[in-house]
Amino acid sequence: MTPQKKKERLIELRSQGLSFDSIAKELGIAKQTAITWSRELKIELQNAEAIQRDALIQKLQINKEQRLTLFANLQKRLSAELEARSLSELSAKELCEMLLKTAKTLREEQVPIEFSAEESALSLNLAKIATWSV
Repeated sequence: MTPQKKKERLIELRSQGLSFDSIAKELGIAKQTAITWSRELKIELQNAEAIQRDALIQKLQINKEQRLTLFANLQKRLSAELEARSLSELSAKELCEMLLKTAKTLREEQVPIEFSAEESALSLNLAKIATWSV
């Protein structure tokens, strides 16, 4: 295997969470070489990890969509119930707290994927990375 292919494989394995020891054994290189290459390929590793996360998110998307729908519907129901009640009632305070909590949960569910913009000399086929198993 050429050094270039070993670096590409290092990116693949490291983005999947393998240790430097495991990667060094598989590639037949020293652990320190794996660490050095990892530092040199920092941007590629970040991008590969982002692709891995995105693939995992796509697998879980149905569950996330269901959670978002559930919280959005709950928030609508709480808002309607709160509008129908007098704010002087004790349970209205509890409804306000629940409304704020669901709004916070909805905001937390919306996490965008971020890619690094820098490039390095390593020519890496991102389409190949996208097919790696998660």
